[in-house]
Amino acid sequence: MFENSLHNLSHVAIPGWDLGLVAAALTTVLICLAKKYRNMTLLLIIQACCLSALTFFLGLASGEAHLLLAGLANLAFKGAVIPYLLWASLRKAGLDRRKDERFSVLAAGVWIGAIALLTVFLTPPLLAAAPVLSGRTLQCGLAGIFLGLWMMIFRNFLYSQVAGLLLMENGLYLVALALTSGMPVLIELGIMFDLFVAVVVVGILLERVRRLFETTAIDQLKQLRG
Repeated sequence: MFENSLHNLSHVAIPGWDLGLVAAALTTVLICLAKKYRNMTLLLIIQACCLSALTFFLGLASGEAHLLLAGLANLAFKGAVIPYLLWASLRKAGLDRRKDERFSVLAAGVWIGAIALLTVFLTPPLLAAAPVLSGRTLQCGLAGIFLGLWMMIFRNFLYSQVAGLLLMENGLYLVALALTSGMPVLIELGIMFDLFVAVVVVGILLERVRRLFETTAIDQLKQLRG
């Protein structure tokens, strides 16, 4: 039954879907290229709104009420609560106007292009193995996961790595929309609660690390190991 409904939706033009998907993909790229933490936070809010809009579009097209609830929960948590906590942590640590001076936009652009090509090669086997709502949605989701992982590995500052974690979760959200037309609301709420706890803990660490070591640069903090 699920496969039939997903198959039917894949042949239906969902109003606003392509526009929302383009906006979500664009914000993913801009988050990876952002130097200022303030811009990064704003882009995360915009991306959360895009994902919520996609969920609403899918819910209206399929008639599934739980998707509308999931969209509201996503908008509330990732569009309001979590960005507010992150911004409050930045202001408390005195980093709200800082930016990553050592970040190379050119190098990031090369990585983004390489990861985009990787997702193009990875998507066809997944499309053949399982029913998918939209191949482009799956590609955008995989790109978000890989780019978020890239941010967590290669960006030097703690806040950028938190943004990478959120980017990965947003990518997983898109993959879930593509493969399952959205997870049950209780599972969504559980994931968001875990993310909320992680952001709270990182926010506390951000302020304390800044106060104790006067930096949140990961490469400098590594020198403190014995």
